[in-house]
Amino acid sequence: MEEKTFCIILRMIPYREKSLIVNTFTKDFGRIDLMLKGGRSVTAKHCPSAGLFRVFHLSFAHKEGKNSSSSDIFNPKEMEYITSFDAIARHTANYLLLCDYASFLLKHTAPFLVLPRTYEALFLLLKRATEKEDCSFELTAAELVFLEESGLLPENAGKNMQNNFLLQQILTYALQEDKEKPLMTPQYEKRLAEWVKALRRYHGLV
Repeated sequence: MEEKTFCIILRMIPYREKSLIVNTFTKDFGRIDLMLKGGRSVTAKHCPSAGLFRVFHLSFAHKEGKNSSSSDIFNPKEMEYITSFDAIARHTANYLLLCDYASFLLKHTAPFLVLPRTYEALFLLLKRATEKEDCSFELTAAELVFLEESGLLPENAGKNMQNNFLLQQILTYALQEDKEKPLMTPQYEKRLAEWVKALRRYHGLV
């Protein structure tokens, strides 16, 4: 069966002389690993467009049934370049934060484990990281989306109605580009980041 989705490249591993193994995070299928034959070759007719944090429209064949495997490395039938977030490289701190988060997602997600909200938050996080000098809060907000979508946020995450409302505002900000960053004190923002890190440690997400 031919499947189509959008994917973000999170890691590239050189393979043999000219190829790449590419780990991607997709909107409709979770993590998908690809083999890009000739992905590192540069000729007059071919210039490699695969790059970290670049977005593609992906088409690949997925075998269903007993011959299928969630650990397969797929050969894409088509990869149409959509956009890139190469400008993150101009903000070194943001770039390093995003590399760490990419590693986190690859470690704690699985092929065909569908997390569409996490994908949307990642896409928006990448966009904001190209525009802001410091995207630490945006990263915390994206991590919150991952924890919520994975069912790992406590049911009583807000100790009172005001805190719970603020938490919902943060989740909305992580998913909608037109939303302004919620108003909060620097102390609350720091405690929020520490709380998210504590939740990750508690669930073994390190």
